[in-house]
Amino acid sequence: MLGVCLLLGWGCKEDSVRGKMLLEEAGDSPIRFYGLGVMRADGITVPEDIKKGISFLKEAGDYKPAMEAMAQFKKGLFGRWKRR
Repeated sequence: MLGVCLLLGWGCKEDSVRGKMLLEEAGDSPIRFYGLGVMRADGITVPEDIKKGISFLKEAGDYKPAMEAMAQFKKGLFGRWKRR
C-alpha cells in the first residue's frame, strides 16, 4: 500500500522512484498489481505501455480501483489498447 501512496502522492509527498521500488519488491497482492498497472499505463518512472499496464490491472482481479483504472482504456479497431 505504501508503494501506491508514494507513487501517486496519496497522503504523502509523491516519490515515484521509491514507490516503484516498493511495488516491485512487494509480494503478490491486488494493491501491488494496481500500482504496477497504473505506473505502466500512465508512464510513471517507466515508458508508457498501456498493454502491460492493462495486464497488471487484470491481475488485480476484483480490486475496485483497478477496475476503475481499466475503465479509462478500451481496445481500438485493430486490438490495440488506447485511452477512452
